[in-house]
Amino acid sequence: MYEVLAVVVCGNEVLAVVVCGNEVLAVFACGNEVLAVIACGNEVLAVVVCGNGVLAVVACGNEVLAVVVCGNEVLAVFACGNEVLAVVVCGNEVLAVVVCGNEVLAVVVCGNEVLAVVVCGNEILAVVACGNEVLAVVVYGNEVLAVVVCGNEVLAVVVRGNEVLAVVVCGNEVLAVVVCGNEVLAVVACGNEVLAVVVCGYEV
Repeated sequence: MYEVLAVVVCGNEVLAVVVCGNEVLAVFACGNEVLAVIACGNEVLAVVVCGNGVLAVVACGNEVLAVVVCGNEVLAVFACGNEVLAVVVCGNEVLAVVVCGNEVLAVVVCGNEVLAVVVCGNEILAVVACGNEVLAVVVYGNEVLAVVVCGNEVLAVVVRGNEVLAVVVCGNEVLAVVVCGNEVLAVVACGNEVLAVVVCGYEV
């Protein structure tokens, strides 16, 4: 038997439906739009409703820890057990998604723009973008550790494993390039002028 823990209705709108027993733990709707559907196999500890928006749903047992909805927007969803740890949405925009288990650790979006993506397991550790511009990309495992771009200009690229450790560009001008492994260790330029090039500990 599946037990319905909570059903909340306001006017003609179903605001929350919570069921336990490896079934749907929560369904949120406002108007004709389903905001969230979450399934697991544990019990909801709390359901809080304010006005027409579900503010919080908390469950335990490596399952959904919290779901927060305000108005028509999901504000937060937390789960554990190598699953989604956090999903935050504000204004129809995903603000954060966090997952564990060598998977995506964090994805942050604001205003249709990806702000951050973090992944573990010799994969992308971080990608940050603002205004359709990539601000940072970090990869692990003898791959690119960091790439930073601002205003269509590459600000930094860092790689490990006898590869390029850093490349910095500002205003279409290379400011620094650093490489290891008996290769170019540093190249610094300002404007169109090369200020310094260092190779194997010797300045050219």
